[in-house]
Amino acid sequence: MGKAALKSLAILFLVLALQPMGWSTAAAGEMLWKLALGDSLPQLRLELAEELAARLNAHSQGSCSVEIFTADLLGSEMELLNMVQNGSLELAVVNGQLLENWNPDFSVFNLPCVFKSPQQQLQILADPALTGELYQSTGGLGIEVLAALYSGAEVLCTVNTPLRSSADLAGLRLGTGSFEPLAALMRQQGAAPYGVTAAEALKKLQLDGATLPLEQYFSQAFYELAPHLSLSNHLLVPDYVVVNAAFLNSLDAETQELLRSQLGWFVTENLARVIRLEEQLTESAALEGVQLYDPGRSLLCAEPRACLNRSLTYESQRTLLTNLLGPVESEDLQGEENTAAPRPLYPEDPDTTSLLTP
Repeated sequence: MGKAALKSLAILFLVLALQPMGWSTAAAGEMLWKLALGDSLPQLRLELAEELAARLNAHSQGSCSVEIFTADLLGSEMELLNMVQNGSLELAVVNGQLLENWNPDFSVFNLPCVFKSPQQQLQILADPALTGELYQSTGGLGIEVLAALYSGAEVLCTVNTPLRSSADLAGLRLGTGSFEPLAALMRQQGAAPYGVTAAEALKKLQLDGATLPLEQYFSQAFYELAPHLSLSNHLLVPDYVVVNAAFLNSLDAETQELLRSQLGWFVTENLARVIRLEEQLTESAALEGVQLYDPGRSLLCAEPRACLNRSLTYESQRTLLTNLLGPVESEDLQGEENTAAPRPLYPEDPDTTSLLTP
């Protein structure tokens, strides 16, 4: 049976499985939830999701079961999001860029260089003062956000040119995908960004380099095409755990607390495992003949505020960005000088013990 047929059968199963008078297909008093995983870090996330399902089952004394689906079976992440909206799925993990279609303010947290570390990213995204209202804003459309997940770091790889500082970017042709804020940062440094994937940039167009997730650089052997690897310390767009709003509201307080507490474990364990994976990959770079450089945030993110501000459309977005990074200087979109001292939100030593939205 072909992949398309399997996908159709899986979707049909989900539709038929949804009970008209409730969310459970298990025996009376038991709950069966369906969780779909997006495209990021497929093997790592699948293992984590299986552990999450076991924990939910154990902590509910067997009354809660979770069935896990992957995007390669059900379709694109947008299709997963639509399934959560219409109730075919209770829960899904999707890329944050998709949520910009529902509320443009999500785009602020998706910008490159906004967060200085994975820990800070998750601390901010779990702060109800900044994200509580945003996460609930899509409830009227059938979806709410329960938690944010670290998806990894993005890196720059080049064919011939080592990238030790931002000056080395000048004149390089780089594949940056379709993410315009990243392309804008590249142009600010004198590079020529192309809206193509790393595979297209390096295999078809034979550009000078590309940006891509660190995990993908190694898992898909891009080091064979571009052996110079620079760690720029800008983070990928976070993933979000989304839930059908009607399903969430149908749960009693005890079950909601169970779900939220176990998702808290999921968030923190995902962070630890992704960071550990990235450390292992960079440590193995020399074995693959990779020339590794660590210019840090100075490569792209030394002065990102004005550039990122220009990529935003609405005043609410600019307000969020100001809350995160401090006021933009006089070259901002408004062209008005801002003399207020920046008030960075990030603490020097962020507390990462609680990374789940209340």
